[in-house]
Amino acid sequence: MNKIKYVKNFNLALSSLFWGLLFSVMTILLSMLMVFNPFQNLMLVFDNLVFYSYLTSSVFIIICFTLVVIELTNRIRKDSIYNFIHSLHMSLRIRDFLEKENDLEDGMSIKVRKFNKSVKKAVINVNNTNVCLYIKLPINVESQQLVKNIQEELKEQMASDFPRYFFSDYSKEEGYLILVGSKS
Repeated sequence: MNKIKYVKNFNLALSSLFWGLLFSVMTILLSMLMVFNPFQNLMLVFDNLVFYSYLTSSVFIIICFTLVVIELTNRIRKDSIYNFIHSLHMSLRIRDFLEKENDLEDGMSIKVRKFNKSVKKAVINVNNTNVCLYIKLPINVESQQLVKNIQEELKEQMASDFPRYFFSDYSKEEGYLILVGSKS
């Protein structure tokens, strides 16, 4: 359970950062629109929109900041900050590695779209003792088959990215496919 909590916090922090930045940009654009607003009767509407946009962006950024601070304090006590940064970097790399390209001219098939949505939540957690890869399993069977087809290639990629670790077989826990590598 503690392993999956890390994955959920990681994805929540990234989502909060994205939404916080999006609402910050919206706040800036609405503020600029208020300055150039020729209609004075809409000023109260724009003022309220700016306030709620600023409030929403602040909440999302505070959530992201809180989750990162909690993870950093845990890493300082039990691990190292370098491993945290390495986990972030490798998680983003593995997401790019796993994403499938469009194989149809008219658009993506549903199974590839669901597969890509699922692997965009993949997370690597690097510790002093082990490396864990978590891939959220898609709900439909065809997309799960795509995950099953890349398991060996993915294991080889992890072994090349982390040569000092030995990787065991995959396990499933709470809808995640987990690959654990132990330090030799």
